[in-house]
Amino acid sequence: MKKLTKEKCLHTTAIKYFTRLNMFKTNNLKFNPMTMTAHSYEWYEIAKIINGKLVLNTYRYSISTCKHIGKLRSLFRQLELKYTSIDAPQGLQNLDSAFKHALFLHGQAVVKNKYSIGKFKWSDSLHDIKLLESFGCKKVTKKQIKQAIDQAEVNRRHNLDQAKKRRIERIERQKQFELQQKTHLTLVG
Repeated sequence: MKKLTKEKCLHTTAIKYFTRLNMFKTNNLKFNPMTMTAHSYEWYEIAKIINGKLVLNTYRYSISTCKHIGKLRSLFRQLELKYTSIDAPQGLQNLDSAFKHALFLHGQAVVKNKYSIGKFKWSDSLHDIKLLESFGCKKVTKKQIKQAIDQAEVNRRHNLDQAKKRRIERIERQKQFELQQKTHLTLVG
């Protein structure tokens, strides 16, 4: 990881640099260039060094967190910092939740690919799992992948059933409305 100079920090426009604090700071976002850590709302770890790599959490937790991610991306670009992106729903302080989330997304991608007309690459979701393994998360097992795919199948079936139920209810409401209109026209005519 390259060393940042104060001169370089002072010439950024993405996030204001405070020389006395030796920190980049904006609304509820702080980035310390010495430790290379960033926090959103004091608790949510949004960037840090893991195994010698700068990692940016790109999970869209809220609208303001999305803005924080964009500001950090812009800052990293201006500072010429290379980073790796991962989705960690509970922040980078909890990589186990990121691992579970990556497994969940992989299961969804496999099921989506299975039922889609046009096939797409789902190896990207496996890439995130392998990346998390390189950061110290446990190795994924075939059993875990199968469970994630099975759960995605269950979720898909549930969503299809719910959509069918809503469609039937909408048709019933439409029939009742038409019947009321006919009755009303008969009484008036």
